[in-house]
Amino acid sequence: MEHKHCILHYGKMELTIETVTPVTAAKWLETNHSNRRLRNSNVAALTRDMLNLTFQEIPVAVCFFLDGSMSELANGQHRLSAIVKSGMRQDLLIARNCTREQINAMDIGVKRSITDLVNMLGLDYSKREASIARIIVYGPTDTSIRTISELTDALIQHEEAITFVTAGIPHSVGLNAPVLAVCARAWYSQDRERIHAFINVIKTGLNSGKGEQAAIVLRNWLLAHTHIRSRDAIILSYARTQTALQHFIDGHPITRIYGTDVELFPVPKDSVTRINRAQLTFT
Repeated sequence: MEHKHCILHYGKMELTIETVTPVTAAKWLETNHSNRRLRNSNVAALTRDMLNLTFQEIPVAVCFFLDGSMSELANGQHRLSAIVKSGMRQDLLIARNCTREQINAMDIGVKRSITDLVNMLGLDYSKREASIARIIVYGPTDTSIRTISELTDALIQHEEAITFVTAGIPHSVGLNAPVLAVCARAWYSQDRERIHAFINVIKTGLNSGKGEQAAIVLRNWLLAHTHIRSRDAIILSYARTQTALQHFIDGHPITRIYGTDVELFPVPKDSVTRINRAQLTFT
């Protein structure tokens, strides 16, 4: 049973704050006839936040049309679906008696980027840093929708390592997020001077001997594949950077670079993960 905490009239709309149970959410979803397609990835992300107790109260209402004597759900299907899936009740802002014109007006505007959202929280992070943090925590193959709570946690948790690999490093060809994410992960267990030297060779193309050839080989491969922007390119860049960095740290000269599907640089509390071998094929 939901509990109404307050009632506010805004034009013909009635606004309330209500505790919505999984039973009530399921009942409301039965009236979901004209909403846009439900995105399961969004529901999964919100469900994780609810289960982790990081779900945020937001100033966006679950809305209902009033058509005749029947209320029809107009907005909020993802939050309601997450309540059902998580089995947890939530306090939500509810708006009833909405017109279709009012709901359509809600969906017009520029979507905020992850950088916009993080900066609104008072955290000074760039898009590149956010991308590095995501790869460090969730890996290069992850395509799930990640909530602002999950991404800010990743940024804060690995802030020192991310700062190490980005400080004084301009946006340049080759030094993309998957490459720097590998270096940031290695920061926890490897010689940091060697990691810094590896980054510098990729940035400048200059090396001091055969023991640093791995960085040159990787740099050449990255320069040859700058036109590729697919998920495969991210996975390959990450996999080959791992191999190159390990050879560079060990001082092993190489002339050809191959990726690895095993995580070579686990961060604290990390378990061994594997990259899909099927995505390590093109050269």
